[in-house]
Amino acid sequence: MNYADYLKGIYDTQRAATNTAYETTAANLNTQITGADQTYQPQKNDAYVNQLMAQKRVQENMANAGLSAVGGTSETLQQRERNNLNTNLTNIDLAKQNYIQGLQSQISSAAVTRDSSLADIATQEGSAVLSAEESAFNRYYTMYKNGDISASQFTQMTGQPVTAAKSSGNGSSGMTAADEYAYYVGLGLDATTASALSGYAPADTAKTSYGMSNQGYSTQGLTGKVKKTAKTLGR
Repeated sequence: MNYADYLKGIYDTQRAATNTAYETTAANLNTQITGADQTYQPQKNDAYVNQLMAQKRVQENMANAGLSAVGGTSETLQQRERNNLNTNLTNIDLAKQNYIQGLQSQISSAAVTRDSSLADIATQEGSAVLSAEESAFNRYYTMYKNGDISASQFTQMTGQPVTAAKSSGNGSSGMTAADEYAYYVGLGLDATTASALSGYAPADTAKTSYGMSNQGYSTQGLTGKVKKTAKTLGR
């Protein structure tokens, strides 16, 4: 496993935990939503019982007063109790609706929290990967400057040409790509090899064939690289 895979594993674990936390919360809330009818049914049962008891009291009171249980007064009182029942049932339904909406709002809030957490994880992962890539890039460039790897190997390892390191300010000894190219040519390397090593391809190679020993640049790392190149070329 390389470092990139290691980082991905860390942040994949965080993403999985975040998603699991949301799914658990949403599942619990959805269970409560599904059971809302059962939650509020006892209140409805009480409302029906209270209405029946109220009707019974009306009938008993009228009987005690010597009034008929059938007639305008009785019907008026019983209608009032039925109206009370309907009002109570409506209030219970509204309470249930508010209860469900509150649970749905909690699910939406949990989703927002999940999405925000996933965005933060993605940002952290991007920064970590970029930092790792920059560290690897600089490490490979140092190896290249020290002659441990060739320009083509540097490109293979980083996916970028050596000139990308120079343009990003990672060059050493104050040498530009053109300076480095000229140094190799001054050592007697052909233009193709010098271009491959330096990442520089001049339009007119004849004008750049001069030595760099008097330019005040450090060439220690370059010398090691040239020795390896010369060995490869059979020199």
